[in-house]
This record gives sequence, C-alpha cells and structure tokens, in this order.
Amino acid sequence: MNKCDALLRDGIFARREWQTSDNAKLIFYAMLTEKNYSETEDIMGHEGQVSFGPIKIGPGKWSKENQEKLKHELNKLVDIDQVISSASSLAVTSGDPVIAKAYTDCIERDGGMSGFLEARGPNSAIFTVMWTEYPGMTAVSTVKDFTVRHGLIVGGELAPGTILKDRAPYVVTLGRSKPDEGLSVVLNTDRGPVHGYLPPRLPDVGPPPGLVVRIGQVIPVFNNNTVTTYLFENYGPGRLEVYENNGTAPDTLGFRVDGAGGTLMAGERRRLTLNQGPTYVKVIQEGNITFTRYRFDQVE
Repeated sequence: MNKCDALLRDGIFARREWQTSDNAKLIFYAMLTEKNYSETEDIMGHEGQVSFGPIKIGPGKWSKENQEKLKHELNKLVDIDQVISSASSLAVTSGDPVIAKAYTDCIERDGGMSGFLEARGPNSAIFTVMWTEYPGMTAVSTVKDFTVRHGLIVGGELAPGTILKDRAPYVVTLGRSKPDEGLSVVLNTDRGPVHGYLPPRLPDVGPPPGLVVRIGQVIPVFNNNTVTTYLFENYGPGRLEVYENNGTAPDTLGFRVDGAGGTLMAGERRRLTLNQGPTYVKVIQEGNITFTRYRFDQVE
C-alpha cells in the first residue's frame, strides 16, 4: 500500500466527517473487521450509529462478539478483502470532495499509481488509471497484466507491455456480466498494483421504520429530564428542525447542536446535546417536499 492509499484508509477510519458516503461507510466497516479488537474498541467508543445497507452498528459498547458478528454479516454482502484493497478507488469515487481532494493532493505531491473504478449504469463501468512520477524522477510505468472479474472489456485496453506516461490517464470501459455480483479489477505494473471494486447491488431495506413528520406537524420525540446527547440522522427528503419547548413556546430553541443551529439537511447526521424538557421535530418545507424521515439514538 502506498502513502496516499494509507492516508485515505486512516482518514476514513479515524475521522467521523469522512464517514458520510455509502462507500466510506463500507470501508469503515471493512476496516473494523480487519483491525485488532484493541484498535477498534477506542474508535467505536466515540461513535454513534453507523449503517450500511441492512447492517447497523452502535451506539453502545463495542465488543469482540460485535466485531465477529459484523464480519459475518458484511461477508454476506461484499468481498471484504476487495473492499480493503480497493479502498482508494471506492473512497475517491464516493462523491465526497474532501476525500477526493485529500487523495489527489497526495498523489500530486508524492507521486505513484492511482486508479478508479466507477459505475456507468447498472451494466457498465469505467476504469481509469494514471501514473504520476515520483518527485525528482523521470520515468514511465509498464503494465504487467490486467485482470477483470465478473466483467469484460468492451473498450480500450491495458495489455502487457503498455507504457503509462506521466499524468496521462488511460481509460478502459467494462461490461458487468453479473450485476448482482461485485465487479473487480487488478492492474499490475512495475510501479505497483492498482485495485478497483464495485460492490454487488445491496438488498433493498426500505426506509427506516416510523419516525415520519410532515409539513405543519409538530410532534414530540421524547421527554428527557437531564442534559442528554443524541445522534440524529435525517433520511430526507426535507430539512429537519429539532427543538425544545423551554416552557414559553414550542418554537423556542433550547438546545445545543455541536455549537451550531438545529437544522439538519437531508442525509445529514449530527450529535445534539439537549437540555431538560420535551423535544420536538418539524420539517422546513422546500419546493414540493411534504415530509421527512428521521431517526435518533441516545449516545451519552
């Protein structure tokens, strides 16, 4: 693993703000199953709930049994080894601009092989590979072999002996012969290997149960008598406002939300430290949105 690959893997494992996309959550899960339990115990002690497909972990005490159960459940959905080896490709193609910039800045600075496998609809994909010269070095990279599993090459090629020039992207178009199985590629070069992986389609788990609020509704969530921290997640599609009634009016804010306001955008998850008193949620209307769906879990 090169320096830039390690940067992404370590960042996704340790930095909560890098665990927002499905791909990043998948990498985080896979690393939880790979690392020693002692390494994961401290990280999970500071996590709320993280979900990927039908699998959910946290909040609560992390244990060796939890780790083994996660590995068993994750192996039913994906190839964990492929996720680990293709972490850079999965992370950079996740759509998170912060992760993508961290990786591309690293490659520009330190050089090396990079490759990204991206879906193009349900039955095709694009694999892009690029060689970036190491600082102070003028050289090319030479392909040794290129392997595709559960797919076939339909455009472009990376035949043995192909010369990869500095900062010149090479693109191969792939067809997915088995869309319900993971597509993987391995490119071996004299400058090191590049891996790419597209997981199989996940089972449809449907929306989270209950916890629906519509425009105009103001509904109680819970009534706590102490200062308590919860993890809220807004599944969308609307913006969600969480607030407390401090005894004067239901729209009087009486809480702290990571030091910021109490509005969560669709897809956002955040810790909210709530003061004493009943807590409510409501939806802020945007366009044709008439409801949002959310969940919350006590974390402290």
